[in-house]
Amino acid sequence: MARSESVTQKEQLERAAKQLVQDYEEKIRTFSVREFLKSDVDPFRFSFNVDAWGLKKAVRKEIEHKLEMALEDLFGEFHENYLGNAKHAKSGTQWEKVPKGQISGVDIANRKMKAFLQLKSKHNSMNSSSAERLAQQLEKCASNNPGSVVGCGWVVAGPKRKCIGESNVEKVGKVYKGRELFEFVTGNEKEMDEVLRDLPEILQQALKGHDFNTLLDQAAERVSNALEQQARLRSISLAEYLYQMAVK
Repeated sequence: MARSESVTQKEQLERAAKQLVQDYEEKIRTFSVREFLKSDVDPFRFSFNVDAWGLKKAVRKEIEHKLEMALEDLFGEFHENYLGNAKHAKSGTQWEKVPKGQISGVDIANRKMKAFLQLKSKHNSMNSSSAERLAQQLEKCASNNPGSVVGCGWVVAGPKRKCIGESNVEKVGKVYKGRELFEFVTGNEKEMDEVLRDLPEILQQALKGHDFNTLLDQAAERVSNALEQQARLRSISLAEYLYQMAVK
C-alpha cells in the first residue's frame, strides 16, 4: 500500500478505524431523547413496534435506525481521515485533510500535486440542491487555484452508475469513483482492493473491548424513561406524544 512519511497506509487505516469506532461509541453513549426526536419518529411504525416488541425494544430499534444514518456520516469522516493522510506513491507528495470551512467544497488536498477534492461516501450522498452548491464551490476553488485538479470523489460508486451530482461536477471539475478515486489519491491502482482486504481484521482489533449492546440497552432505557415522562406531563399516551411531535 502507499506510504506516508513515517506511517504506512495500513497504520493510517488502523488510525482511521480506531477513530471511527470511538466516534460511533460516543454517539451511542451520549444518545439522548433530543437526538431521538431530532428527525421525527413515525408514530405509526413506532406503535407497531411497541405492540410487537415492547417499549424498550421499540425505542432501541428506533435508536439503531438513527445510528445507521449517523454511521454514514461517520464513514464520510473515516474516508477523509484515511485518504486525507495518504502519500501519493509515484510523486511522493502528501495529501492532507482540509479543516471544515477552510476551503469551501474541499475535504482533502495535495498542495504539491495541486489537487483539491470533495469526498462522498456513496453515489447518492447528495441531492440536487447540494450538488449545485458543490459545483459552485469547486468552480470557485478552480478559479482561485489555476491549473489545479479540482473535483469530487465518490467512494462507493462504480463507473456504470451515475452519481447524484456527477453531471454538475463534470461541468467544472473532475469526477473520480471507487477504485479510480483511491488510485488517484495514492498512486496505487490496487489501493481500494487492499483496503477492503485489510479492513475486516483492522476493525475487529479496533472493536475489541467495546460493548455496543450494553450501551444501546442503556440508551434505550434512558430515552424510554424520558419519553414516558414527557407524555405523562401532557397526560397523553406515548404514541400521541410522538404523533404531536412529528405532525406538529
